[in-house]
Amino acid sequence: MTLRHRRNAAPLSPARTTRTRTSRLLAPVAALTVVALTLAVAGCGSSPVEIESEALDDDERAACEALVEDLPDELFGQERVEVSGGIGAAWGEDDPVVLTCGAPEPPEYDAFARCSELDGVGWFIPDAQLKDPESDISMTVLSHAPRVRLDIPAQQRFQGPDTHLRTLAAPIKEHLDEVRPCS
Repeated sequence: MTLRHRRNAAPLSPARTTRTRTSRLLAPVAALTVVALTLAVAGCGSSPVEIESEALDDDERAACEALVEDLPDELFGQERVEVSGGIGAAWGEDDPVVLTCGAPEPPEYDAFARCSELDGVGWFIPDAQLKDPESDISMTVLSHAPRVRLDIPAQQRFQGPDTHLRTLAAPIKEHLDEVRPCS
């Protein structure tokens, strides 16, 4: 800043010049702090993921709650997020991976449907979803009760699902009853 642009003004004192420079330097820092705090508060206000479970008896509810308690904090490279409604868990803010305990039998399932076993847990995936690489996938555990469904968004389906299913197998086998082998 040059004084020639200030008409009839007294020269700035060194203390006032320092305060003015400091104010100019701190203004962007203050603005960035406000933006960061606003984003942090907005993130805290995100809505929980809604889950719908079937009606469960007391034993089934207890088994589902124990399962959910033992699920990992991270799955598919995403952090676990808050859920509401039914019993389950979700990972990721946008297009989350969602696990529902007390899921209905898939409408595509019949006596001739294939089941894929991985680490002692039988998963059913509708053929149409397997054939369409751009579709979301709903994988349902048919070997244990109550049924568990894992909904995986299309963009996550090729990120090593077998590894994540192995992670889920241990708590499923520990807390849910095996009702039929995978065929």
